[in-house]
Amino acid sequence: MSNANGHVTAPEQPKKKPTPRRDWQWDVEEFYEVHGELQKKETFERYLREPLSCDMWVNLPVRKTLYKSTGGVHNIELVETKHFGKVFLMDNLAQSAESDEFVYHETLVHPAMLAHPNPKTVFIGGGGEGATAREVLRHTGVERVVMVDIDKEAVEICRKILPEWNAPIWDDPRFEIRYGCAREFLANCKESFDVIIMDICDPVEAGPGWHLYTEEFYREVCLPRLSGPDGIFVTQATSISVNTLKCSFTLIVNTVKSVFASDEGGEGEVMPLRVDVPSFGTPWGFVVASKDGRRIRQLKAVSRDPSAGDAEPMAVDAELDARLGEEGVEDLHFYDAGAQRMAASFAKYERKALEKEKRTFTAANPVFFYLSPEARSDKGSPAPPQVVPEAQ
Repeated sequence: MSNANGHVTAPEQPKKKPTPRRDWQWDVEEFYEVHGELQKKETFERYLREPLSCDMWVNLPVRKTLYKSTGGVHNIELVETKHFGKVFLMDNLAQSAESDEFVYHETLVHPAMLAHPNPKTVFIGGGGEGATAREVLRHTGVERVVMVDIDKEAVEICRKILPEWNAPIWDDPRFEIRYGCAREFLANCKESFDVIIMDICDPVEAGPGWHLYTEEFYREVCLPRLSGPDGIFVTQATSISVNTLKCSFTLIVNTVKSVFASDEGGEGEVMPLRVDVPSFGTPWGFVVASKDGRRIRQLKAVSRDPSAGDAEPMAVDAELDARLGEEGVEDLHFYDAGAQRMAASFAKYERKALEKEKRTFTAANPVFFYLSPEARSDKGSPAPPQVVPEAQ
């Protein structure tokens, strides 16, 4: 087109409307601005480096070291962190944190306790922080709890510096603490237990507890010590992140399954669980098992797990009310029917990995989650998770 003077001009383009700025964009910018200013003002003693996978780490800013000890059963450290409060470490790995320890301990304990019709006696292997015993003792029907931990120093330090984890247990007449190897205690004791809870360190090469993940331990030691077919076994089962899912979790679940639910047409049942523990930097796994799995199937039915068959969903909240009382339920911060539904629900890739897993963890063929201390790198931080054969 041309103007009045005959000059050719480009056609006028319609003006673009400015892209509206969304509220969240302003919030994010403001957050980083404020966060950056706070970072400039705050100094930290050091950064704690935690591994998430073979080549990925998270750095936690440490404000203060509260306790440190080396040369015992474990290297023990208790630090005050910026984001998670007090964090208890063994061999440079976080065991629990003030901000979210209840997520781990309530998930480890309460599904297993509800899976038994009337638990009276409970054994805890490990559990040095005392928080596992705290959760078990919330159940008013429990008459006896025996905790066996190999590291007396760790237990005593947690009792002294972490009373918010464990204060109620020490004056409870139902609670008994022993020091030594959990395997040896169970193998040699004469009593049986309604529930066996293994709250132990990950299976680390040359570590003190890897043999507590073997098929032999489950079959020859734990199974005979359960009070009957309805006895319940539960263990923590390490990280379940997409990077480490097949390093240990699927292997531990299948090993437990080979002992408790291997009979075709039998009543045995296993129930894997997963919860997000922010201070661990990864979702965490557990597995509950019994030779009489009727109540486990009721728990699985809460999340509509097809493997529950025609079992009626357990009324989790009503069961908790009956066993813990109103005050006890009020003291829970995480576990209820909604948490059970979430913990027993797995993504498609996780379900497939569990279904494909054929390996078992045996004394002759162990698979370690981390390499030995001698192979560790970066000034004491753990080496990457061990590369293991894919499940066929």
